[in-house]
Amino acid sequence: MSEPRYAHLTAPPRLASWRKRNKMLQQAAADALGVDLASYNAWERGRERPGIDMCAHIQAVTRGYVRLGQWTQDLALDARRTRAS
Repeated sequence: MSEPRYAHLTAPPRLASWRKRNKMLQQAAADALGVDLASYNAWERGRERPGIDMCAHIQAVTRGYVRLGQWTQDLALDARRTRAS
């Protein structure tokens, strides 16, 4: 199995840490963000990245624990990886 596409970002583990610090299951975290469980799970595992508006929403809901910049860092690296594949 290959490495999740966005595993290099710092946001997925921060999102998981925020959820665990708040003693939430993934479903509760998804509900807090207003998304379905599959989307939340994909973000936390680094398989997908939320859109920019959702990144800002996540920053607001987590009170800055997961910052927008943690999702958007390394965008150039993402582009290079995509072109190389």
